[in-house]
Parts: sequence; structure tokens; C-alpha cells
Amino acid sequence: MKKADAIREHVFCHHIQPARTAGNATVSVTAGQIQSEMSLKESLPAVCAAIGSLRFESAYRVKVRPVPIPLNSSTTEFTINV
Repeated sequence: MKKADAIREHVFCHHIQPARTAGNATVSVTAGQIQSEMSLKESLPAVCAAIGSLRFESAYRVKVRPVPIPLNSSTTEFTINV
């Protein structure tokens, strides 16, 4: 499995599914949080690209809200409509 696919699947399984189960309309994650949870090194651009992609939105039927600056930072926050 490619890194981007693994990142998308991780976010779905560990954040989106639990949010849906709980009845939440949104869930927020940071790039640094995902990098840490997956024990990735120097992967912030990959994390941001994977979560911010149209492929992520279509595969998991979610909508990622536009991300404010900073991009590709550990503090980059993604708010996802689940």
C-alpha cells in the first residue's frame, strides 16, 4: 500500500468512522497528529497532500474544508465534514 493510501485509510478508520458512529458532523485532525499516530518521519507534506486530495474526499464520501495557512506544517488543521 502506498503511503498516501495508508494515510487516508488511517484517518478514515481512526477519526472519520468514530465521528460518524458518534453522530458528529465534523472531525478535526492536524497533520502532526496523524504523522505521530502513524509513527511517520518527515512526512508532513505527504500527510497534507493525502488528506487534502479529491481522492480522499471521493473514496470516503467526506468534504475537507479549505485549509488556512500554514500548509505542510505539524499545526495544519483539517476539518472534515463526515
